Amino acid sequence: MLEKDFPNATMHCNHFIKLHDFKSVNVESLLLLMTCSAGVMCANSQASIDATNIFLLSGTKFHTTNAGTIIYQMKNNEDYTHKLKPKLFASMNPYDLNILEPEDDAILLIWIIFALAAKIPSLHVTRHPPMTYGAIIYDIWSAGLSSKFLSPITLNNNDIWKALLQASYGWKG
Repeated sequence: MLEKDFPNATMHCNHFIKLHDFKSVNVESLLLLMTCSAGVMCANSQASIDATNIFLLSGTKFHTTNAGTIIYQMKNNEDYTHKLKPKLFASMNPYDLNILEPEDDAILLIWIIFALAAKIPSLHVTRHPPMTYGAIIYDIWSAGLSSKFLSPITLNNNDIWKALLQASYGWKG
C-alpha cells in the first residue's frame, strides 16, 4: 500500500545531523534540512525516537502541506524480537513529542522500529487509515539483519553486518 498511498513521493537523505536540543525538531526545520539532504539524529537517550526526516508527497514543493514524516527507533537489544511492541509506536506520536503542533495540518507518518538484534528476521507493516489522526500512518517493524528487508545487506556481506551489530553491544557481563 505504500506505493499506492505515495505514488509520487520523493526523498533524498544522504546524512544525518545530530541535534542536542530536541525543541528545534519540527516540520519546518526538517523541510529546511531536506534542502541539503539531511535528516535529524536525536541526542543520546532522547525519549521515543532516534532519528527523523521528511519526504515530499509530490513534486519538489517544500511546504508542510506536501510533507510526510518518517520517525525511527533503532533497538540493538535482544529484548526486541520479531514480535511487535505496539506501545513503542504509540510513544512516537509527533504531537506528544512536539514535532507537530495541534494547529498543524495532519501529515502522513511512517514510524519505523528496527529491532536489529532479533534472532528471527521479519518485517511487519501496518497501515492505519486516516480516521482518528486525519492522515495515513504506517507502523513498520523490521526485525533482525536480513537481506530480504534491508537492501545494503547481501548474502556476501551478511557476516560483516552481524559483526558490526555485535561490536555495538560493548562489553557484556
